[in-house]
This record gives sequence, structure tokens and C-alpha cells, in this order.
Amino acid sequence: MDSSTGKESPLTLPTDRLLLDTHVLVWTLEDDARLGTTARSEIVRARDADILYVSITSLWELGCLAAKGKIRVPDLRAWWLEAVRRLRATELPIGRSVILEFFQLEGMHNDPGDRFLVATALREKITLVTADEKILAWCSSHCVEGTALDARR
Repeated sequence: MDSSTGKESPLTLPTDRLLLDTHVLVWTLEDDARLGTTARSEIVRARDADILYVSITSLWELGCLAAKGKIRVPDLRAWWLEAVRRLRATELPIGRSVILEFFQLEGMHNDPGDRFLVATALREKITLVTADEKILAWCSSHCVEGTALDARR
């Protein structure tokens, strides 16, 4: 059973569920060439099986980028709702267990967005799709196999 939606998961392994890092969310929506063939097919598979997720952390990160003028999003709320709809993704909140996990990520860099995404992946037992070298390196030495998938593959 998926704790965030209350639905039975159609696949048996928790790592079949995918959580998109913020940049992967954008790459997927824009059909960006940086998104690798394996990652792209896994995202489609997860979407079609209703096991594709986005974290509310990504909304926060996009809002921060827009506030700094690094991206242009005239209506962040409308953009986010349309992105979630187009991806047929489920939003994951930041709950108490994720916040507590955030502070247990020994040796991980201090980027709060990255830490919340990794903490969410760990607490939800879900695979994080990312091209972030720091996240991939940390997960390769601190997490069980399948916690992170390189989005460039």
C-alpha cells in the first residue's frame, strides 16, 4: 500500500516507484535531451503504472529560483498544477518523518532542497531520479542500491 495515496501499488518492489528531482521534473516536461533513454523509459513506465511522484520540495525550489530571477514562471501555482497533471504524478508532502530524516543524512552536503528530496526518497522507500552528482555520490555510499537513478542514463 502506498502511504501517500492509500492506493495499492500495482508493482511489488518499492523501488519501482519514482520520485523526480526538480531538474528532472523540468527536463521531463520539456523533453530535454539530457534525460537519458533508461531514465525516460522508467519515468514513462512509472507514470503509466501510477507510481510517479513529485515532492512539494520541488515547488519550493522552483519558487526560490523564480524569486532569484533564474527561471521565469509568471504563475507558479498554475505551472505546478499543470506539471503535476501532465506527468500524472502524485505530490509527496514534507511530513515529520521526512524532516527528522533530513537531519540524519550524515555526510551529505547542506543544500536543503537536495536533503529534503533524499530524505523523502529514503522515508518513502522510493527511487529518486536525479542527475545531481553530489546526490548520486552520497547515495552510492550511504543508501541501499536503487535509492537513486542517474537521470542521464
